[in-house]
Amino acid sequence: MKHIALIGLIALLPAACGGGDAGPKLDPATVAAGKKLFVEKGCVLCHGEKGDGDTPTGKALTPPPRNYTDAKWQASVTDDHIKKVVKEGGAANGLSPTMAAYPDTTDQQLTELVAFIRSVKK
Repeated sequence: MKHIALIGLIALLPAACGGGDAGPKLDPATVAAGKKLFVEKGCVLCHGEKGDGDTPTGKALTPPPRNYTDAKWQASVTDDHIKKVVKEGGAANGLSPTMAAYPDTTDQQLTELVAFIRSVKK
């Protein structure tokens, strides 16, 4: 009986340590809608089409815009945190004041933007 419990515990270790599943699958239509919003709302000007912040505008900002491709950052934030920063802006969340607030963004749009941001992780 102890062997079965030990095998079960070992099987759970990859998930508990961050291994295993790469996370929830992203719906391609939601990601595409998020990418469209990312361009329409002007996020692309600072964060770039790839979400890496490598744009002329981004390079001129201090601090530089968030690099959404950074897997370590991606793992450190929740979807709700990303939504909050988009809705309220950087200054309201202890982040860069150059991150504008988008208070009129709907819940559906926030979900779409987060899906796009999650999709660029490397």
